[in-house]
Amino acid sequence: MFVRLLIALALIGSGGAAFGTVIVEDFNYPDNNAVLSGLGGGSGWSGAWGLGGTATIKVSTGANLSSSLYNVSQSGTGRAYGTHPEFRAISRNFTSSLSGTVWFSVLLQNNSDITHAGLQFNNPLGGTAYSTTDFEFDLAGDTLNVKYNGTTSEAKTNLALEETHLVVGKWDVGVGNDTLQLWVDPASLPSLGTADFTDNSGDVGNELLRVGVLAYNTDSVTKPTGGLIDALRISDGGGDSDQGFLDVTGVPEPGTLVLAVLALLAGAFAWIRRRR
Repeated sequence: MFVRLLIALALIGSGGAAFGTVIVEDFNYPDNNAVLSGLGGGSGWSGAWGLGGTATIKVSTGANLSSSLYNVSQSGTGRAYGTHPEFRAISRNFTSSLSGTVWFSVLLQNNSDITHAGLQFNNPLGGTAYSTTDFEFDLAGDTLNVKYNGTTSEAKTNLALEETHLVVGKWDVGVGNDTLQLWVDPASLPSLGTADFTDNSGDVGNELLRVGVLAYNTDSVTKPTGGLIDALRISDGGGDSDQGFLDVTGVPEPGTLVLAVLALLAGAFAWIRRRR
């Protein structure tokens, strides 16, 4: 109850509204097993999914992926998944480019150790569905791999199969090198702690222009459903990092929560003084 009260106070303090660019995709399309390419739902996007062009990333009207670790509500029901036995991805442009501090979140799930699901950033125009990029992360079986500036490393291992995992990320993007941080299934969003992955040795570009989803399996015989993706959120908070964090998690950033605690204590102190 106390934590909920703090969150409510922080929301009041921030106005509870989103500013700047907020990008949303819940993959809630009406036709089960429809190809994602050509679909244009969500908000904050320019055009439909289709950059790279693949018919093997699809959407399901099955149950949403969900996580109790954050407070994001989805519109409708659905999720994306892959069907190809080799790497496949598809991208989509943003309505407005993003720079400065950009927060994002996404839900991923693998039901097999040979399935993959993840995101790409700034996939080059002209790239194909077969093209990996220099900046992407991939839940491969039970391991989250991050490819940053062309080099792949493990961010977190032993992520349970058949369970949904929350990835919260933060880009600091501008001229020169750009910092990427990732937290996987963070125990406490109000107190994120050390990121599972951090690197600032590469340049993703002066702005974030587009994002891609990757989903596939590595079994050409049984062809199980590839990794699942849902509840994609990206926000620059209109230049306000706290707002961007709130937009993608539904939870105030730690600094905002501290202010809420101080406000609560000040209010309690004033009430006690009046009672005297």
